[in-house]
Amino acid sequence: GINAEYGESSRNGSFKQRFSRPRFLFIPTVQPRFRPSFMIYYIIGAVLFALLGFAIYIQIDRKNSRERKEKRNPPEERAYRSKSEENIARCETEALSLLLQKKQDSLQNNEAVDDLSDGYVNGAKLEHLLVPKDEQGFLVTFSPDQEEEYFQFFKQFGMVVIQILSDEECEKSQEEVWNFLERCHPHLKKDDPSTWETTWPIYSHVSVSGDTPILSPQMFLNRQNPNIHRIFSVLYGTPKLWVSVDRANLARPTRKVPLKVSASEWKLVDKEEWRSVGHESLHWEINPWSGKTLLSGFIPGDLSANKGFERWKLLGFLALQDCASDDGVYYGVPGFHHFFKTWAQSNKHLAASELGSSVPFQVPQDDPIRRECQKFPVRRGCLLILHPAIPYGSCPNDSSRGRMMQYLRMVPQNDISVAPLMQREWLPQSDGFSLTELGEKLLGLKPWVD
Repeated sequence: GINAEYGESSRNGSFKQRFSRPRFLFIPTVQPRFRPSFMIYYIIGAVLFALLGFAIYIQIDRKNSRERKEKRNPPEERAYRSKSEENIARCETEALSLLLQKKQDSLQNNEAVDDLSDGYVNGAKLEHLLVPKDEQGFLVTFSPDQEEEYFQFFKQFGMVVIQILSDEECEKSQEEVWNFLERCHPHLKKDDPSTWETTWPIYSHVSVSGDTPILSPQMFLNRQNPNIHRIFSVLYGTPKLWVSVDRANLARPTRKVPLKVSASEWKLVDKEEWRSVGHESLHWEINPWSGKTLLSGFIPGDLSANKGFERWKLLGFLALQDCASDDGVYYGVPGFHHFFKTWAQSNKHLAASELGSSVPFQVPQDDPIRRECQKFPVRRGCLLILHPAIPYGSCPNDSSRGRMMQYLRMVPQNDISVAPLMQREWLPQSDGFSLTELGEKLLGLKPWVD
């Protein structure tokens, strides 16, 4: 028995020696059988149990999130929205294909044109004009009703700013530009600037969204905005106009950009490499000697008619966000349209250079007119219109805010050098969207009649 075995200490060694090798679960003051390696197994088990609990929590949270999303966006609405986005993307691709085809055709038929700058009035001097600004540093802004005031302002400065869009229209326009970017670049996410590094559109060095026209509903509502048509009609002297179907201009913020460094951690980083080329971009969209003009947003019409200086094609930029002085705003030389002919006559030697016939035409880096440049800060919802003889460019963005604009210009319907880009099947198939009669005519889908 147990007691008998323990009593045999004289034959099988001392009691201490016997007790140091126990055979039973009850171990009072002896060396334990538990080994340190077992502790590792207990820790691993606890960690796995915690991970399992965390995984269950994540699944429950995702389920609740899906249910909340289902309530906000029913499956039928999401399916319709997805189909609508898919249709818009298809139409944008078709529009880009047509643009590239027409551009290639124009290059193949790009015969040299005569120098038409002879006869310019020489001797005019560039007058330094300081564009007036408001108390917040934005360019002075007119309303669409101030026709005589902004007409005279434009004649003097070759540029003007008019308030057009409401805050709601600006928000919808911004959302559609971001949707466009995410359609074209699936890995790019609006709310995660970390994805803006390698998936940002081409031409980011000049803050352009690419070559593809944006064909979403609010973009078309902006194009058919009656106040925009009214302003261009005043400046051109005719209501019979065509509107461009064009791209967006946007710049990433470069200061204190919130970049994700882990699942729950963000870090504010300066991104100098996201800055645009800035001062190097000063250019004209018209050739100073031939009068050949860049036809963005339209397709070429009669190529032989794209020359001379009898028909000016005004430029338009619709600000979808506040564009303050540090936000990568446009800059240029106000009033230069008065001096443009004299400059061309004084620099005729450049017309014979390799780049003399190019459009757009870059202002030489050593040209003194660069010292006359001023920034053009504009508020959100404002339309900035420039005379094509005003040299302009975009400043590098040096702030924590982005810049976003919609290219929007109009030309007279009787300008045979251009033709409307739009096709009816490209119109958005969205509830609540429809073209007005004015929109139909501006897009060339209905003729202008006397």
